[in-house]
Amino acid sequence: GYGIYYYHYGEKEYEGEWKGDLRDGHGKCDLGDDIMVEGEFKEDAIQGFAILYFPDGEMRETEYENGREKNN
Repeated sequence: GYGIYYYHYGEKEYEGEWKGDLRDGHGKCDLGDDIMVEGEFKEDAIQGFAILYFPDGEMRETEYENGREKNN
């Protein structure tokens, strides 16, 4: 399904697809410091190619493996 998860203080942490209680499918996640990542999630971890959005407006393509950014 599709849903939004909020931090306990009301800020949006994740918006996108879910499978049970896990982020699974396309979504956007708050990484902190006003940095967002958009991409595919698998079993609650971001996987594959994604786009990072920075507070200054910069966008950068990157790749994730098991929820961690790969060294490019």
